[in-house]
Amino acid sequence: MKSIKVLLLMMAGIVSGCVSNQNGTTVNTNQASQAQIPTNVSVDVDILESGITTPKYNGNMVIGYEYKRSFAIPAQLKSGLGFSYKAIQKVNIIGDESNSATSEMLSQLPIKITVTHPPMNQANGSETTSTSWNDTLYFNRTNYATWLFENSSELVAGNWVMTIYYNNEKIAQRAYLVMLPKPKIEKLTTVCSADESLYPPRLAQDHKACCEEANADACYNFAWRGVEIQKDITGAILYYGRSCDLSSASGCRTAGNLAESKEEKEKWFNKGCDLKDLDSCLEVDRLPY
Repeated sequence: MKSIKVLLLMMAGIVSGCVSNQNGTTVNTNQASQAQIPTNVSVDVDILESGITTPKYNGNMVIGYEYKRSFAIPAQLKSGLGFSYKAIQKVNIIGDESNSATSEMLSQLPIKITVTHPPMNQANGSETTSTSWNDTLYFNRTNYATWLFENSSELVAGNWVMTIYYNNEKIAQRAYLVMLPKPKIEKLTTVCSADESLYPPRLAQDHKACCEEANADACYNFAWRGVEIQKDITGAILYYGRSCDLSSASGCRTAGNLAESKEEKEKWFNKGCDLKDLDSCLEVDRLPY
């Protein structure tokens, strides 16, 4: 948790009316200042949780947020970033301490939340790198500072910083790294049909060598490190099988081990045995000659 102290100068009657948060919800701030004379207010802000943010619902109403710590925040619709926090008020009385009005504690304060982010397209065609909205800080209860990704224009990768201000003074802040999720790799149905752009450069090179240069070792490595790890067994068999067809006994044996039907297993093990692989021969009761 992070604790930040800031000295706030409050005057009676300076806060009134309504403000709106990021989602357009109107909040009342008429009670934000009840003191009758100038009062020095010290505010301790404790950040409770921070990270990937998911709304909690009761029916269609958001009743809170859940936070998951993460190195990076995935830019995904209906998810977001932010933190929960609590604020504790400390009042140093100025004036006649016998006056009960001077010792009234505030229940809330008007605040401003600002998010700086990578360039984001707006509806009018312009770009912005900062978005702000008014909100209310409530003392002695959990507060939320949250950005939810609500449309595709907000899905921008880079450094994001969320800051809470009172009277232009920073009272809390968190920084986040937002990353676009990797595209989902579809399961393979034919050999040499993998989208090389979805794989790390080394595996993309293996795929090219497998399919364009007939490199058996590259086929095996792509099957092992690139396809089987995605739990795509059918796709892995395709590339182990190509490795086998290019005279890799290991490719034949592995394709046979992964195959489901007896006929498929025997096909690959027999090819492995033809390449004098003892383990493959044992699977089909043959001798390696």
